[in-house]
Amino acid sequence: MSKLTFGQMSAPTPLWAKKIRNTALKVGGALVLIGGAIVALPVSLPASVVTIATNAVIYGGSLTTLVSAISQAFGVEEKTNEEII
Repeated sequence: MSKLTFGQMSAPTPLWAKKIRNTALKVGGALVLIGGAIVALPVSLPASVVTIATNAVIYGGSLTTLVSAISQAFGVEEKTNEEII
C-alpha cells in the first residue's frame, strides 16, 4: 500500500475525474426532478410507479450529496466567472 505525498494531494484534479463528478451530479439531479414530478402528479398512479419514483428521488439525492461531499473533502474547486475573466 503506497502512501500519498503532499504533491499528489495538491495536484490539480484530472479531467476524467471532473467529467465523472459532473455527470454524477447531472444524473442525480435528473433523478430527483423526474421522480419528484411523478410523485407530485395530481392523478392516481399504481403503487409500483409511485414507489419507483420515490426511490429515484432518494437515490438521486443521495448520489448528489455523496458526490458533493467527496468534492468538498478533496478540495475540488471550480473556477468562477470572475477568475476566468
